[in-house]
Formats: sequence, C-alpha cells, structure tokens
Amino acid sequence: MKCPACKRLLVEYSTPSCKIDICEDGCAGIWFDAGEFEQSKHYTVEFPRELLCVKKVLDVLIDRSKLRQCPRCDQKTMTRLVLDPETRLEIDQCPTCKGHWLDRGELAHIRREDEEITKLLERIEFHKKKLYG
Repeated sequence: MKCPACKRLLVEYSTPSCKIDICEDGCAGIWFDAGEFEQSKHYTVEFPRELLCVKKVLDVLIDRSKLRQCPRCDQKTMTRLVLDPETRLEIDQCPTCKGHWLDRGELAHIRREDEEITKLLERIEFHKKKLYG
C-alpha cells in the first residue's frame, strides 16, 4: 500500500493488539484498518513504544490541506474527523472501509489524552468513595 500523505510504501508491523502499516521511510504516519484504531488508541492497550515515535524523513514534505486518498480502497477520498478542535487534532477516515490514517505524533497525543482522562476519572471515583462510602 502507498502512504496517503507522501506516497511512499507502507511497512506492516504486528502489535499485540493489531497489525498496522507505517510510513517508515517517509512521513511516519500510521494506517489502521477498520477497528484497529479504536483498539490501539487507549493507553492501557499494549503497543510498541517505538511505533509511537517513528522519525519522519527530513526531506518529506506534507500538505495537510489536501484531502487524502485511502490506501486500501483504490484511492477513495477520506474524510477528516476533528477529534479535538482546541488543539486542531484531525485524523482521516475512509468512508468505505472505515480505516484510519494518523499523521506522525497523533496516536501518541491521543493516548496521552486518554491516560489523563482515565486518571482523572479514577481520582473522581476515589473521592466519591471517600465521601459516600
């Protein structure tokens, strides 16, 4: 498959939760087939740390304003999903196969936010138990 951002070849990696495709020799983006992103975005799911910080090749330029084509569905145009308007975090999703494309660093960002929310909810639950038994 070709990278939807920089058109280089994607490399498949197996993780404990799924198989993903990474643009290892280009922009360092990650492709998740349907359902794989949902499994991998939670910080509690085992996921190889080195896959969260793949280095982008310096001479690779990305035009984030262009809509991207799905690498799985014969170049079907993907839609942008805004996950966090405050930080402008957007990911791409194919409307046909339901796969997701994440640019470099976006999965790590999502997992950090998931960890913060989970810890906050745990603290709230702890204090509720202290107050109400």
